[in-house]
Amino acid sequence: MIKKIISIKNVGRFKNSAPQGNPELAKHVLIVGANGYGKTTICSIFRSLQTGDCAHIIGRKTLGVSDNPLVELLLDSGRARFDGTTWTATLPNLAIFDGTFVAENVHSGEVVDINHKRNLYRIIIGQEGVHLAEEEARLSVTSRAMTTEISALDRALQQHIPAGITREQFIALPFDPDINTKIAE
Repeated sequence: MIKKIISIKNVGRFKNSAPQGNPELAKHVLIVGANGYGKTTICSIFRSLQTGDCAHIIGRKTLGVSDNPLVELLLDSGRARFDGTTWTATLPNLAIFDGTFVAENVHSGEVVDINHKRNLYRIIIGQEGVHLAEEEARLSVTSRAMTTEISALDRALQQHIPAGITREQFIALPFDPDINTKIAE
């Protein structure tokens, strides 16, 4: 558990920040504030602490500064420090419920299609469910493309089928090995 935010330097709008009075955090913390005040930046710092991926912080380096981002937190297990390249400790059991969590774990469809208009709206929660929904969407696109291709090939084939015979009957006709001779005659 994160007990305190000791300092954040050169990350987003936090050029050299330490909370006033440096209060201890509770087991569940709700971060609120106006737009542009660093909520997403704090979540990125916590996500980096959770995963050990420094890109979450490096991507939010304060513009116009040459110094590396630095973050220091107090955990139950001691201090965790990000020195601009790595964390001294990670917190894999940390849960962060933000826009990134929603994007990765809640699939509600990205487009409005006929099914939405018919009120067939679905919500999928959980990373595995989101991956399956994305795979289903990809397969639907592939299926529609293949159906279009099959329809075009069927129309092209219909031009060569004699009147009064179905496509299936035409395809079932036996192979004639002497067809070229018969055509020449």
